[in-house]
This record gives sequence, C-alpha cells and structure tokens, in this order.
Amino acid sequence: MPSANVSRTTGTVIIVTAALATLIAITLIIASLIWQGLVVQKPCYTHAPPNVSCIVHLPRREGFFHTCFSEDPMDTNVDRPGLKCIGRDYGGDERFAGWKDPGYSEIIESRRLTVTQVIIGLVLATAGLALTAVLLVNWCSLSIYERPLGWLHLLTGGVLLLSAFVLQLGLLFLHLSQTREKSTHTNFLLLAFTRWTEKLQMSTAIQYSHSYWILLAALFLIHLAGVLILIAAIIQYFLLAEAGDSQEQLQSALTYKGALPRYKTDTDYDEMVQNAE
Repeated sequence: MPSANVSRTTGTVIIVTAALATLIAITLIIASLIWQGLVVQKPCYTHAPPNVSCIVHLPRREGFFHTCFSEDPMDTNVDRPGLKCIGRDYGGDERFAGWKDPGYSEIIESRRLTVTQVIIGLVLATAGLALTAVLLVNWCSLSIYERPLGWLHLLTGGVLLLSAFVLQLGLLFLHLSQTREKSTHTNFLLLAFTRWTEKLQMSTAIQYSHSYWILLAALFLIHLAGVLILIAAIIQYFLLAEAGDSQEQLQSALTYKGALPRYKTDTDYDEMVQNAE
C-alpha cells in the first residue's frame, strides 16, 4: 500500500478533479436549460410533386421553455439564433385540463416530468459540489485515518450518482414525451404538430439538438465525479485497514514483551544493597 503522504496527494487530486467535473456539469445543465435547442422538429408533407419525396414546412426548434421558428414558413434552418420564440406550454391554462382534452393533459404531464427531473438533477449536483468542497477541506486538514471522513466520501459520491440517475430519468422522459407528442392529437397546444392531421404528424422528423448533447455531456461528467469520489473512498478504506493491521501488530508486540520473564539488572542489585543497609 502507498504511504499516507502519497495517498493524501492522490486523494486530493481525485477530489479536485471530481469537483471540477461537477462544476462544469452544473454549468452545462444551466446552459442546456437556457439555450432553446433541445429538439428540432421538421414536418414533412408527403403529398409533393413528382421526383420530390418530401417538402419540409413550418419547422421549429424547441427548448425547455420556448419554441422558436422562422418567419419564413419554408425556412428549414431553424437550428440557429435570431428566430422568433414563444413560451412552451406547461399547462398554465386549466381550461384544457382533465377530461376536456386527455391528449393535452398527457403531453403536459410528460413535459413537466422532463423539466422537473432536470431541475432536481441540477439541485442534487449543486449539493454534491458543496459536499465535495467540504470533503476536500476535511481531506486536507484532518487525518486520512478518520472514519467519519469515509462516511463523507460515501455521502458525496451517493449524492452525485443520484443526481446522474435523476438526469437520466429526465432524458428518458424527454424521449417518451417526444414519442407521445408524435402519436397524440390535440388542438390546444400552440405551434405543435399535435394540431395537424395524423399523416403529417407521424411524418414529422425529430432531431435532438445542442441542448440535448450538452445535457448528455453533463450527465457523463456527473457520473465521472461520483465514481472518482468513490475511488477516493476505497483508497481511504485500504489505508484504514492497513492502519488497523499495524496497530494490532504493535499491540501484539507490546503484549509479548510484557509476558517475557524479567531479568535483574545492575540497578536492581544496587537497590537490594541499599535496602540491606
């Protein structure tokens, strides 16, 4: 096993790397929420002239909170800045809720689940970053043989991995919501292909854009940070085990020495002479 100093240095490097990865991941999650480029939807008219398989009309780009589109209905390049945007519907108008339009309620529920999971993942990642900072301070200031430090490792790593799991759920709900929107018809969603005929609705091409890939990168970094923290916990565990073995060996040696017969020394004879006098 490496020495305590080497292990402390290695653990410090691992924890700092995990903190940087978490910080970058948090920045990426915020960027994905702000940048309205989650998916690009391109409706395809199949009733096209001869030799033309598809005419793309009214394409748009959706983020978590806005839907953006070009003023030119034939402009297919919507994955760029400078487009007109409107707020994405999250069910603010309760007139369309419930039994009045079940399809509307299903789509709104899917959208809410997606953005809720991403925000919860962001909060957990922020908590994980704070715990990582506390762990780093204690790792550098306390003895690496402190058992509470091991529990702090496990707590920090667990929070980070939980954040990654929640973000994974958010991405899963995103895929499910896109699939549901493509197969559900409702007239109450503004600028949505769910208002159109089933044939046009099913022929809409869905492409995942910048915000999606940014969120995927953040998910990878949080996974990495959680695994690194757990690796640091494993290093400390082996150090504790080694320290325990050394302590047992020392205690055994002292016990063995105390059990040996004690021979008289010159000092003992001097004391006997003084007592006799």
